[in-house]
Amino acid sequence: MATPSTDRDEQEPYVKMQVDDDDNGMEFSVSGPSIKVEEVNESFNKKQETEDIFQWQRHPLDVSNPTKAFRAQEESLDVALYHAEQITELVSSRFQTAYKHFGRDEDDIIGPTHLDARLLKQWALEAKSLKNEHDNFEVKVGLAGATGAGKTSIMNAILGYRNLLPSSEEEAATAVVCEISYNENCPYPFYAVANFQTEQELAEELDQFFDTLSRLKSLQQEVHDDPSANEEILSNLDQGFEKIKLIWGLELKNLHGFTTATLLALDPNVLGLLGKTTHFSGNQAEEFSSKIKPYLDSSSTSHGHRWFPAWPLLKKVKLFVKSELLRGGVTLVDLPGIGDMVQSRAQVARRHFNELAVTIIVTPACRAADEKACASLLTEHQELQMRMDGKFNPNSFCICLSKIDDIDCESFLRGGKNDELKRQLHADRERSRELGKRHQYLTKEVTSQRQKLSSNANQVNKIVAKLQMMRKPGASSAAGVRKSGTDGVARMRLENTRRILQREGEESQTQLSEMEREISANREEHGYLRSRIKHACVIARNANISTRLRQDFRHRQEQFEENNINMAASAPRGEVRVFPTCARAFWDEDGDTRTDGFPTKAYTGIPALQAFIRKATMEHRGRHAREQLTKYHPLLNRLRTWTASSAKKGIVVSRKRLNKEILDKQYDKLAELAAEYFGRLVKDVHRLEPLKFSTRKSMTTCGKDAMAKIESWHFAAPGDPKGARKLPWPTYNACVTREGGVHTSSGKFSGTRHWIGDLAAIFLGSVIGSWCKAIDEDIPEIAKSLDYDLIGIFSAWYEETQELVIQVQPRLEPYLFQQADHIKTIARTVATEGRQPFGCLRQESAEIREKLEKSLTKQMEAPFKKASKVEIGKGRYKRMIEKLRVESKKKRNKLYKDSSSHLQAYLNGVLKALPDKFLQVESNGIRLVKSQITAMLTNVASVDETELNETELAFFRLVGEIKRETLSLVRSWMAGWQQSTGADVSMHDVCGNHEIPKEFPAQSSGTESYEDDIDLDPFIQRIMNGTEECPVGLENDERDMAAHVPASAMEVDDASWHRHQDREQPSKDESPLQSPETQGDGEDTDHDHLLRSTMHRTDECAPTLDGDKINVPPHNVASAMEVEEASGHMHEVPVQSPNNEDLDTAYAAPSIMKSEDEQASNTAHQPVGA
Repeated sequence: MATPSTDRDEQEPYVKMQVDDDDNGMEFSVSGPSIKVEEVNESFNKKQETEDIFQWQRHPLDVSNPTKAFRAQEESLDVALYHAEQITELVSSRFQTAYKHFGRDEDDIIGPTHLDARLLKQWALEAKSLKNEHDNFEVKVGLAGATGAGKTSIMNAILGYRNLLPSSEEEAATAVVCEISYNENCPYPFYAVANFQTEQELAEELDQFFDTLSRLKSLQQEVHDDPSANEEILSNLDQGFEKIKLIWGLELKNLHGFTTATLLALDPNVLGLLGKTTHFSGNQAEEFSSKIKPYLDSSSTSHGHRWFPAWPLLKKVKLFVKSELLRGGVTLVDLPGIGDMVQSRAQVARRHFNELAVTIIVTPACRAADEKACASLLTEHQELQMRMDGKFNPNSFCICLSKIDDIDCESFLRGGKNDELKRQLHADRERSRELGKRHQYLTKEVTSQRQKLSSNANQVNKIVAKLQMMRKPGASSAAGVRKSGTDGVARMRLENTRRILQREGEESQTQLSEMEREISANREEHGYLRSRIKHACVIARNANISTRLRQDFRHRQEQFEENNINMAASAPRGEVRVFPTCARAFWDEDGDTRTDGFPTKAYTGIPALQAFIRKATMEHRGRHAREQLTKYHPLLNRLRTWTASSAKKGIVVSRKRLNKEILDKQYDKLAELAAEYFGRLVKDVHRLEPLKFSTRKSMTTCGKDAMAKIESWHFAAPGDPKGARKLPWPTYNACVTREGGVHTSSGKFSGTRHWIGDLAAIFLGSVIGSWCKAIDEDIPEIAKSLDYDLIGIFSAWYEETQELVIQVQPRLEPYLFQQADHIKTIARTVATEGRQPFGCLRQESAEIREKLEKSLTKQMEAPFKKASKVEIGKGRYKRMIEKLRVESKKKRNKLYKDSSSHLQAYLNGVLKALPDKFLQVESNGIRLVKSQITAMLTNVASVDETELNETELAFFRLVGEIKRETLSLVRSWMAGWQQSTGADVSMHDVCGNHEIPKEFPAQSSGTESYEDDIDLDPFIQRIMNGTEECPVGLENDERDMAAHVPASAMEVDDASWHRHQDREQPSKDESPLQSPETQGDGEDTDHDHLLRSTMHRTDECAPTLDGDKINVPPHNVASAMEVEEASGHMHEVPVQSPNNEDLDTAYAAPSIMKSEDEQASNTAHQPVGA
């Protein structure tokens, strides 16, 4: 704060303001602006017309682009968090340094600046509290489903890390609950925390196992003559045995005589893990994944001197990674399989199921195609709980079809319901068959050409060797060459034979190259058609499954609305969302090979699922952001008031008198007004009847339904008609022994049974309509006017307070007028906090179900115990069923009556806690008002520096520095809020329509990569590429001839292809592929004819080798000469003695690399003939 000038001090008297007794009786001055009140009011009226209306203050439902408004809220919250942290750090560091320098405690009163210090410290505490509240905010999105459904692979894909979480096709990849949140503050990109069970938690599970084990012998004796029943008994052992086997390595036969205490004392390594928290970190995803893998899947790891899996002892693993999907408090939860054969995993999944804000049920597409599997994706208990929680709606629940690439197109098209699709794909399928046949033919031809090239090369090598032998004088006879004239004629014939063979090799290479190109083109076209056919089949199957799922859930909704006459009109409705996905194809897009049917990532369904998660969490994140911003707004206003500049003008007033005579009484009055208002709200809530029967059933009817359910428990599926398959006796006995608790069986009729849950569902199904109406419709109606009512109460109170203060000190009116809008902001904050107790009622739904199950368990305890004690012997199963029925019937009339009374008592207790919660809201509101007015009074205070000692003066100047720096941050804060408009966010990018495209893209040549490439012979490939060394003895011209591939390639012999097609005899419904057209138009020239005839020369006409002798038929030489004449390449070959000229020069063949003009010129100077 600027020190007042001496001249101004002499001209304008100060207003002495007496501080309170607890302020050590010190005096300081209050200054005010030297302007007229009318001018101040006019200026503030103009300002009020342009009041700070930030984008985040607009509700998403009140704007045209909700996504833009939502993004503006999150941007504004980031701005608030950043600046609040900067200001808190500024205040904390500066004051700590000053206190340490002067050797003073933080609670010491040091001059008049202690008011500023206390104000700033309180502000910092509130800012830290809001920061902690934000850090603890989570929107849990859970992926649930059976073991092996592909949850982990999908989670890796939507997070953007291929192998972050371990996945396995053979065993449960996720053995414990794994939560993944955004890594905000950790110095490492990847961070994890693993929490182990406590010794008490593990001991409780082991106690239950040993209790079951103690009854094992007697149960086995009863079914000694039934092997299947004995197997069922072993399968029904508690999950404790699974833990014991994995951790201690003991078998069932070794456990007799053990207790929980002796087992825990067996290995100190296990006790060392219990209650422990382990931390992991990494810079790379692969490195980090290898560290956490043993704590997430079923693999073993080292613990001390032993190896065993960690998951049986873990409660939860929390991961923190950098992924844009997780920003804003989104936490993905990878649950163990709900239907896992290991019961502890299944129980963990069910326990965390109720904590999810968004639920994604994952099921493989091939499994969901079955109608029975389709109907069992969500159990009745899960559906009921989700309805009570308000989560059974399209915005909080969806189904994800995984592994949609797992489809046999031919089997699918043979289905009776796919005739239309079969007709649409007829042309593609026919073309694909033709390409397949053509591919088979070309493959055979390629093999033939390779063999011909290999044979040709061997013969050329031998001829070259013979010619080399003939270079020496007298070598002709030694070479074994048949003499048919002079040695020159023999060498000429060998040379011509070599040329013929080389030309044939060249033509074979040309044909091979052409066939390879056609094979490549056919392969691309065939791959494209195959991919397009698969895409069509995948889309058709996805549509079929989605339709069936939507019909099933629509039927459930219709039954629910029909049975609940008091169904809330505002309850969310709509079609269940189904998202087909393929994680493997999503990652293949980043590699060189694409999965058939998925040309781009958009076709994999992963972007669509990501968009759903963003949209489904947007409401929760937006509500949290608005609440946080509403709470930060008073903090900002308080600093704006404290740092505002002020002139030096005022009158004498005592702060102690102002508080005692006016403000303290007004604060009490405001508390009374708020308490009265919230009291009316509590009465309105008490008048609701959330547990009233909303169906046409009565308490008596529910009792009858309960008896029908009890009498059907011995069937494989409760509710089966009489005579249906019964449960094995060991499974029935295990459920009775557990007194109707959760039991998972892996025997003949595997599955999870919860008999007490069945009884609870009957009652909850009868009251759920009233519950949803009260929670979803009545309570929101009560809380709807909170903002309007509280703003009215606080504004009226402040007007009255303002008038009272002005009567005592009129000069404070301009400052009081500035606070009117800030008081309204505080009223909005109180309204926001006042809604939170109403939200707690929604959270009680899970507790209501738990309380009901406990009540029913207590009432059914006696019938279960009596049934379990039925006399052992033949017919015990029937006697147990009858005993349970008879004993339960005695409880029928009061079963739900007592439970309803217990629930109502519990709900009344919840409602009784509402006044205390509202009292905290009132107290916080009063505190905010006090702090705001205190900031205003502190701001207008001015201190005479001449009256301060050295320490007080230092602290006074320190406060001035803090105020100047805080003012800069406040201005930056406000500018950030004004600029946070969400304008750079596209609604489509955030949560737009990312459905899998139904249209397949057009083929783009050369862009696809397939796995069925034909590998060329390495030698031939090197020859074609010009990288293979020529056979020994060939000079430059021979190398050119062996390595050169002409630019104008010849077509594959059409006649051979047609002869091949004639032999194939295609079926009537298959059209043979037409042979390709030749490159030239019209008939073949003589030159082409001769080349073709030479290319397809019969074996009788070809040069042959007889041991070391080369047999060249005479007509073969003539054929070679005809070829030379037709080609224009005929040379006169002089016959000279080997001593006169080198053979390579005398008998060199013309280089085929010469241009046609050069060859024609050379030919004109040479005589024809030999």
